[in-house]
Amino acid sequence: MMNWQRLIDCGKNAELYSGRNFIMDRFNNKYVFSNYHHQFSIGTNTLTTQDYGIYLAKYNSNDSLVWLKHFIESSTFPGGLVGVVDSMNNIVFSIPFNDSLKILGTNFTSNGLRDFVILKMDTATNLIYHKQIGSAFNEGNGANGISTDRWG
Repeated sequence: MMNWQRLIDCGKNAELYSGRNFIMDRFNNKYVFSNYHHQFSIGTNTLTTQDYGIYLAKYNSNDSLVWLKHFIESSTFPGGLVGVVDSMNNIVFSIPFNDSLKILGTNFTSNGLRDFVILKMDTATNLIYHKQIGSAFNEGNGANGISTDRWG
């Protein structure tokens, strides 16, 4: 059996306050995601970034690593990311950020002190939907959670 607590606590060059997050889809695939600084490894798979990034790792129902991907890049610490799997097996994230952020190749710039991006992608990380939420003011320090209804 996979020791998920050990996996969630792993990582090369782990950042302080970089809690790993874990979600599972209806087919028992598992997704682990968190921030990293410059480099992150799981097994023989290594990701690198110029500054800060967020990785997403997918494990199948047998707990074998399917892929490890770098999907967010930022010049500042991108903390507070939360995610959920919807009823159609898509992954939905709430991503708070300062300044600018690159998500799956799309650039976002904050309108104020802190904005959010709601992002939906399929389980192969193909972008389905994104929406930036923000104003000239501070929209908060981080997301406390996200949920979807039965229609996704």
